[in-house]
Amino acid sequence: MSALDKPALAGVGGCSKKQSRLDKFTRRLSYPYLHGTYFGVNAIQDAYLLVDGPNCGFHKAEHVFGAHDWFSSLLDVSGFHRVMHTDVHPNTIIGGSDERFSAVMKMMAASEVPDVIFLGSMPMASMTGTDYDGLMAQVQVETNVPIVNLPDRSLDRDWLDGYADFLLQIAKDLDPGFPEPERDDRKVAVVGHLMHRNEEDMRGNLRELKRMCAGAGLELVSVWLEGGRYEDLGRAYEAGHIVSLPYGRKAAKRLARKSGANLVEVDLPLGPEASERFVRALGEAAGTERKAERFIAQELQRVARAWEWLIPKRLQFRSVAYHGDPYLMPGLAELTRLLAMELVELTAYAQPKKELEPDGELGRHLPVPITWQPRVGVDHDLGRSERGIDLVIGCSDTRQLVPPDAAFLEFGYPMRDVHFTSDAPFLGFAGALHLVDRISNTLGDRASYI
Repeated sequence: MSALDKPALAGVGGCSKKQSRLDKFTRRLSYPYLHGTYFGVNAIQDAYLLVDGPNCGFHKAEHVFGAHDWFSSLLDVSGFHRVMHTDVHPNTIIGGSDERFSAVMKMMAASEVPDVIFLGSMPMASMTGTDYDGLMAQVQVETNVPIVNLPDRSLDRDWLDGYADFLLQIAKDLDPGFPEPERDDRKVAVVGHLMHRNEEDMRGNLRELKRMCAGAGLELVSVWLEGGRYEDLGRAYEAGHIVSLPYGRKAAKRLARKSGANLVEVDLPLGPEASERFVRALGEAAGTERKAERFIAQELQRVARAWEWLIPKRLQFRSVAYHGDPYLMPGLAELTRLLAMELVELTAYAQPKKELEPDGELGRHLPVPITWQPRVGVDHDLGRSERGIDLVIGCSDTRQLVPPDAAFLEFGYPMRDVHFTSDAPFLGFAGALHLVDRISNTLGDRASYI
């Protein structure tokens, strides 16, 4: 027996020191901080991103463009991409790269596309003490294009932090304009929609959010983010109510403080119960409770009719495991309980988030504790709980880890095999109907049904 074979004999529930050392060479599941930044730029059609770092920063865009998002415009066949880098390496660091940095920014600003340029830096570049603020100010004066300097936290944060920081920096930098728009208590802005691609699942979510706000008697005037132009984000200052979703809590709080709007914190409206709470919270905030309750009753009736036979025939008593984005877990836990399914396993492809820990605001309501899995470890074993798994729900990187006797539904980031070119939301009441149809059709009928 070789030395590498011996750790496999370690006791159940533990792993040897050699195993833990080997883990760092396995494939990463907690996606890099810059992925969240790229989601943000990808969801603002007139934004450019300059990454001060080596060319690996550019290639991260390929995880989104053409792979996860068929409608992405991050890269361009002309070679003039919306994501660029300064190609930092030891020689350029030693010799100084201020001139190169300014030249690239001026070239980006001279394009007809950008209404805003975002600047991200990687640690090996920022640690040299580059005067980003001074260089940005100089370019901004010469080009009159706003430049937003993003935090440098790629060493110790992940993709969800990258997206949250992106939204927060916009909330800090984006001014309402002049004259400042007047707030309207019948208008609402949603902050924290994870627009990780421009396909019809995300756009379907946007339509459903708009429909639910209208159901509560409110007009949705801005969603951060929604795939529009940078200047359109400023319409959030018209809103009398800022709705905060988990992906953008800090940004929503900062925006509400700046605009004076009422802050409404809600759960991600994934599943009928969370969607009901979303609409009710809006109704209570705006004083339109009666209209909101009528809309809720109408939608719940539609859901009940759709699932009356579906649940007993295909779904009840089936066991489910979920692997991926942890902020989807509370909604999926509620949804599977409503469907009489048993959620037996939760694995998060992210660093631990305080609110999702067992004693956290969201984590305490989960039926099983979350396993935080940043990498595929040498002892990694998905979808093999004691009672077996009927269905594994997860992203593309989960597929190869699913046991052969379990069905698999691709959902979340990344989705390289499943794409949507027609309405396919997963948030809200309509999203619940569509998602459950996907679950049902993936599972199919039982081998025997009485």
